[in-house]
Amino acid sequence: MPWHDPDPLRTTLDRLLTAVAPTDVPDGHPLPAVLDAALLAWLDKMAERFNDGHSFRSAPFFG
Repeated sequence: MPWHDPDPLRTTLDRLLTAVAPTDVPDGHPLPAVLDAALLAWLDKMAERFNDGHSFRSAPFFG
């Protein structure tokens, strides 16, 4: 991602929506599952980095 991107979040989400198949495609991953997995991975990394490895969550958000 270019450093001069005026809206890196928008660019990232645009790339995500381009890469993730719609939910009605049988061989794709549903967007909610992809976002949930990404958020959980981020939470785990932040807990490792800033919370002495103690989890910020006790159970998955969905399912």
